[in-house]
Amino acid sequence: MAAASDQLLAILVTFLTPLFLGEATGNHDLATARAAATEAVQSFRPRNAWELLTAVQAVAFAMAALGSIGLSLDDTLSASAVLRCRANANALQRAADRAQDRLEKRRAQRRDQPEIAPMSPDEVQASLRQAAAAQHAAAAARAALAGQPPPASPVLDALADAAREPAAAPERAPPPPSRPVAQPASASGPAAGVAQPTNASSRPPERRLLPDRHQVAWASAMANVARELSQDIAHLPPAEQRLHRLRIAALTEASQQLASGAPPQLPPGFPGLPMRATPPVRRMG
Repeated sequence: MAAASDQLLAILVTFLTPLFLGEATGNHDLATARAAATEAVQSFRPRNAWELLTAVQAVAFAMAALGSIGLSLDDTLSASAVLRCRANANALQRAADRAQDRLEKRRAQRRDQPEIAPMSPDEVQASLRQAAAAQHAAAAARAALAGQPPPASPVLDALADAAREPAAAPERAPPPPSRPVAQPASASGPAAGVAQPTNASSRPPERRLLPDRHQVAWASAMANVARELSQDIAHLPPAEQRLHRLRIAALTEASQQLASGAPPQLPPGFPGLPMRATPPVRRMG
């Protein structure tokens, strides 16, 4: 979590300053009251904005409780008014204790959690390349659906090529030579066990899968979300950076799979996909 700013501290101390002024405190100097309020808040050693707000609440409730106690010391008040002032002071003190307990529990939870290191510049660039690869795949799928060549984008092409980074294929050992098997010759026609040569031009061409409009729409939407996440990833806390990185990777993989025209690996009933057939319900009687 980001550290508290000086502007936030100045605003919150301004709210506390009147509690350190007046007859109850015996102080009428504004600078002294402001310095006392700042020292009271800094004694909690707040490390972020949430801890600063909680510390200010604890100080405010505690000072208000002291003010109610001071009012109860007035001899002109009735017994019922004195009791109300003291009951109000007791309630304010409990509120101050609860604020301090919240602060201590949050700090204890942070101590138990392992420290998460922020993402390195290389990891941030890897997430940017993944989002660019998703954008590239979605743009190519839209062009293929419209029967047009993929749009030329040097930046997206370079980032998408860097995102693929194919690993070197392991070397395979050559297969052992096969022994010919003698087959009885027939009176007419070629031998049954001899493989006949095939003409490569006679093979049917492989059918290239093309995405439909639903797959292109979902691929584009996922690519756009991945791009938005990648734009903010460098300015987030470490824990949220890690979550954004996982989301970008998942969105990129799903977008590329949909853009390739392959059947999407999504659960039945997902929007844009056919629903699973539901068996008819038999009526009793």
